[in-house]
Amino acid sequence: MEGTSVVYAGIDTHKDKYVLCVLNALGRIVYEGGFATDGAGYRSLAHTISDAGRCALVGIEGTALYGAGICSYLCERGYTVMEILRSKRDKRRRGSSKNDAIDAGTTARNAAAGHGTCVLKSRDGWSEAVRALLDLRELCVRTSTAASSAAKSLDNIAPEPIRSKYEKMSVLAMMKSLARKRSATGSAVTDALHTSLHVLAKTWIDAKQRADELEVLISDLVRDNAPALLEIDGCGARQRRGRQPRKAPLKSSTRLALRRLADRGVERQDRQAQAQPGR
Repeated sequence: MEGTSVVYAGIDTHKDKYVLCVLNALGRIVYEGGFATDGAGYRSLAHTISDAGRCALVGIEGTALYGAGICSYLCERGYTVMEILRSKRDKRRRGSSKNDAIDAGTTARNAAAGHGTCVLKSRDGWSEAVRALLDLRELCVRTSTAASSAAKSLDNIAPEPIRSKYEKMSVLAMMKSLARKRSATGSAVTDALHTSLHVLAKTWIDAKQRADELEVLISDLVRDNAPALLEIDGCGARQRRGRQPRKAPLKSSTRLALRRLADRGVERQDRQAQAQPGR
C-alpha cells in the first residue's frame, strides 16, 4: 500500500481495540482493520496510515476517553488529528446497525468533509491539572453528600431518643457529634445504628476535608496561571453550576425616577406582555 496519494484516516475507538479506515481522495476505502490498544498496536496503526499514502488528516472519536492514547501517539509523530463528534442515535441512517468498520469510515469521511470536527483538548499544562483535580473534588463532594443523606435517612427511622437528639442539628454539628465513638448500649439494633452513623460521619468529614484541600490546590493553579479570571465577577477557581454573576443593583434615585415616569396602565400592560410565552 505504498504511495504518495492523499488519504484520510478515521479511527473508531473502544476500550480493547481500535478500528481504522483509510480513504483516498475519492472516498474509496484503501484499508480497513482493527488494532490492539497497546504500544504495538499504536505503532502498527501509525505504519498502516503512512504506508497507505500521505495522510492529510486523522479523525478520531473520543479523544478524551478511549482515544486519548492513540491521539497523543499520532500527534507526537506529526499527524494532523481532529476530534470527530459521535453522531447521535437518531441521526443514524434507518435500518443500519452498529458497525465499527462503518463508524470508522464515517469518521474518516467527516474528517475529510469537515463535518462535526472540533479542536482537540489540550492534554497537558496547568489546565489538564485543574481538570484532574476538579474531577477528584467532584467525587469527594458526591461522597460527602451521599454520606450526609444516608445519615439523615438513618436518623429519621432511629428510635426517639436518637432522633430527637440530632433532628434539629445542622449537618456539620450532627457529623461532629456522630464522629465521636459511642460506648456499647447492649442493644444490637441501637449499637448497629450508632456504628453506621459513626462510619457515615467519619466518611463525611474525610471527604469534606479532601474536597477543601483540592479546592486550595485548584485556586493556587488558577491564581498562578490565569489571575485575571479571579477578577471577573462570578468567576473563580470553582464555579457552582447554574450560578449567575451578580447583577449590579440600580441606584435608589434611578428606581424613583422610573416609578415617576412609568404610567400605571403602561406598566400593567408591560407585565402582561412579559407573562406571555415568547413566540
